[in-house]
Amino acid sequence: MRFIAIFTVITLSLTSAALAAPRDVLVMETGNKSTAVVLSAAPTSSAQFAALELQYHLEKITGEEPPIVSEPDVPDVMVRIAVGDTALGKSLGFPVDALQPWEFLVAERGGTIVLAGGDDPITGS
Repeated sequence: MRFIAIFTVITLSLTSAALAAPRDVLVMETGNKSTAVVLSAAPTSSAQFAALELQYHLEKITGEEPPIVSEPDVPDVMVRIAVGDTALGKSLGFPVDALQPWEFLVAERGGTIVLAGGDDPITGS
């Protein structure tokens, strides 16, 4: 039996007060290594923790552990989940580097999910 994890993602725009209409977005499809969690080359400790938590919960839901990769080594997979201030998120036009503390962004474009928040720029090792 093939399990497909689908979540409804509401895209929040920082420049518009209107919310986009909810829609289905593929997060992970089991059996074919469809998803990778992407961090920047120098992620904050908050982004690292968030990526590990996301990986843990996706494995609990699907039984498969998506890899966590650092830019620029982003694999060619069906779904990429960019966590934190990533070049991938910026390349899609999202202001992931301009978020203030307590601001966050949850968005999707072209099979890439972007999760970011205004972090203290402390990086982990």
